[in-house]
Amino acid sequence: MLIGNQWFLQLLMSGKIELGEGRPTLCETKLGWVFGGAIGVGTGFEGVVRAQAITIEELSESIQRFREVESVPQQFQITTEEELCEKHFLATHYRNASRRYVVELPLKDDVNELGDSRLMAWRFDQQPYLKRQYIEFMDEYERLGHCKEVFERNDTQGMLKWYLPHHAVLRPSNTTTKCRVVFDASARVLGRSLNEMMMVGAICQNDLLAIVLGFRIPQYVLTADVEKMYRQIDVAECHTPLQRIFWRKNSCDPLRVLELKTVTYGTASAPFLATRTLTQLAVDEKLRYQVAAEIVNKCFYVDNALFGFDDIDEAIEAQKQLIEMLKHGGFHLHKWSANSKELMERIPEDDREKLVSIHDSGVNEIIKPLGLMWKPDSDELLYLSLPTSDIEHPTKRQVLSLLSTMFDPLGLAAPVIVLGKLLMQMVWKEKSDWDAQISAALLQQWKLFLSALEDLSQLRIPRRVVAANASAHEQTTSIGMVLLF
Repeated sequence: MLIGNQWFLQLLMSGKIELGEGRPTLCETKLGWVFGGAIGVGTGFEGVVRAQAITIEELSESIQRFREVESVPQQFQITTEEELCEKHFLATHYRNASRRYVVELPLKDDVNELGDSRLMAWRFDQQPYLKRQYIEFMDEYERLGHCKEVFERNDTQGMLKWYLPHHAVLRPSNTTTKCRVVFDASARVLGRSLNEMMMVGAICQNDLLAIVLGFRIPQYVLTADVEKMYRQIDVAECHTPLQRIFWRKNSCDPLRVLELKTVTYGTASAPFLATRTLTQLAVDEKLRYQVAAEIVNKCFYVDNALFGFDDIDEAIEAQKQLIEMLKHGGFHLHKWSANSKELMERIPEDDREKLVSIHDSGVNEIIKPLGLMWKPDSDELLYLSLPTSDIEHPTKRQVLSLLSTMFDPLGLAAPVIVLGKLLMQMVWKEKSDWDAQISAALLQQWKLFLSALEDLSQLRIPRRVVAANASAHEQTTSIGMVLLF
């Protein structure tokens, strides 16, 4: 016991958060945050002890993806589960009276083995600032009709139900939602989770690299996002009990049970259901909106559209078609950007007003999957400096954490990326502890890398790769809408 306590004390750090009288205390350790203490009377769970661990992704997994990011995509055969998931979608989806899509969760046969997740889903109050944003997010969720209150006394015997823990993710740089509530369908009860009971489904959109390469060819280009795409798709009523949460704004309020009525971020099948529904809309509306259907099939990456034309009139018509077609499926495009004033003027007035403050800055965060920024007025791609916190003598963990955030599938920052990869290999070979400072021999390489990162922020790359004065024969491939098959 003495040895155990000694090791525990070495893990403790200075961070400490008091949750209030009769509630646990949160303590920071080198392994993350832990909590302990008594649960006071009035919580509704007297005499019951539950522990839950929230872990972040292993750094080694991020490093592995960093090494593989420039590998050539492989063509894989569809798996049996993916084939079953597709058949399930085709057999169960439909459109309701308002033309919105309704889908069922693609559950596996052993879903009846789910345990009782009710106690697992209990959450403590958040910090004041976070709590305010949390409440605003959940109020909007309910106001938009994306969830509904239910009463457990009305549950039928044997009903399939699951209670999801939830937590907040802060995104200060986001221009719209600063706080997003994430629903944890991977949380386990008796060794099983809701996500493990779902089929995931195949990727049903074009490759990211192909989409961005296609975006660099046309003269006139546009980008937009589908607003709250997941939440524009309803889940069939027979499966909403599998998406229950506990919620209350204040600790003195009675607990409410809410059922999430739409496709939910955090569930394993959500990406497939959302993107597959979008492509199904293209199938259903192809006769009326042929050009828009092609854009959805070839130029969408999840909820992001990147497309263009060499003819301004074709671009205007495609923009109009895309807005109308997605509206017929209950979807709404926002966060528009274009390298043409005429195209920006075609954006619906309400959306155009929201963009004023964004465009005043001169920079739009559009191609986030590349770690790039697009500046529409000059039609340039650029990089932003990665935060280095002015670390003079970093640890192995700090070096590898920074390197793993670099993402450059186009290879535009290859000279800097190579320096980072070489440094990463040398740090790895030292086989030092994660929180040990790198050796003096590698410190010079670190400083050289930081200097290269600063230079990278000055890089300006023309978005279009086709010369403006190219002959008609040379730019045959860029006439009309550019789609990469």
